[in-house]
Amino acid sequence: MPDAPEMHGPARAYTASVVRALACILACAAAAAVRASGPEPAAPPRVALAPWAEGFERPVGLAFGPRHAWLVEQGGRLWRLAHDGTGRALVLDLSERVSRGFEQGLLGVALHPRFAENGRMFLYYTDREGAVVLAEARVAGGTVRGRLRRWLRLPQPAANHNGGQLAFGPDGRLWLGPGDGGGAGDPWGNAQDPRSPLGKLLRLDVDRPGARPEVWALGLRNPWRFSFDRATGELWIADVGQDRREEIDRAPAGHPKGLNYGWNLKEGSLCFADPDCARRRDLVDPVFEYGHDEGCSVTGGFVYRGRAIPALRGVYVFSDWCTGPLWGLKRGADGRWRRLVLMRRTGTHPSSFAEDGAGELYLLDHRGGRVLRIVPAAPSGETPGPSQNPARTP
Repeated sequence: MPDAPEMHGPARAYTASVVRALACILACAAAAAVRASGPEPAAPPRVALAPWAEGFERPVGLAFGPRHAWLVEQGGRLWRLAHDGTGRALVLDLSERVSRGFEQGLLGVALHPRFAENGRMFLYYTDREGAVVLAEARVAGGTVRGRLRRWLRLPQPAANHNGGQLAFGPDGRLWLGPGDGGGAGDPWGNAQDPRSPLGKLLRLDVDRPGARPEVWALGLRNPWRFSFDRATGELWIADVGQDRREEIDRAPAGHPKGLNYGWNLKEGSLCFADPDCARRRDLVDPVFEYGHDEGCSVTGGFVYRGRAIPALRGVYVFSDWCTGPLWGLKRGADGRWRRLVLMRRTGTHPSSFAEDGAGELYLLDHRGGRVLRIVPAAPSGETPGPSQNPARTP
């Protein structure tokens, strides 16, 4: 989601997003023509969006368990649904507990890898004081039992850049990505400060009582969704930019901790606070980035590993909240990552993606209150055109 006015996260004000979207309509064709120079990738898979569930208020997170799906609304409500999107039931309401800023609220949900046995669910929200909170709920019989257990509380100096993603990694730990603390340009220097948990990617062993979070990576501005490739264990991070670049970062499976993705020394591959950032060899460049002629707030997704769309397997699927395309990243034989335009317009404001147990993907429409499933396009569907933005992997 876009940054709030004069503050830059969940993921720019609505007005700003409209301005950029209109500008994008005029500029995208020219930008695409520039990117299309040189060898083009093969035509992208043809996909469509099918309704799965609707009638929600600002949905921002969806997790699939063995028997149910669990959806969180930014305003603080947690819903239980059947795997086909029907049979919704409200199981938890934190609306009186969460803060209500544009980028605040109930922002993420994750299920323990042994959820079927232990019923452990984890929630990420901002409290009434604006601090980021990681809490645990216990689920039994399809509903939340007892009180929430608080694992972490991270005070925020401003109301934006709260991050919000939770995901269990291949290491069995719970990963979370708080933003840099807000404001514009990281005025407190949190992202590069190793003593601060803000602007970092953290991981926590929730199976060990009293465990504290460990900093795995630094230099992030507002990671608005990250995920692990279920087949390879690779980590993918979408980091919302300041004024010039939206970026996709990646880390190979098993990479040691300590990666520095560069904010606020740089924004994407462009220098920001450090005019000599190009001399730094310890900063990781994004595998893909795009300018604000095409969007204003990246929304990260997943590497597709389902069976319904064979040609999409191995493609990292993502979007932009402001302009609502459906894009993919695919690595070529030359080692470069190239963008595939799966759908130029979806008619949505994508706040998040979800992955079910079979590897199929879903898109959450923030303003439309819907969840849509990514499916193969019908034979008569529009054929999307390819585009590319090569970048070498870190």
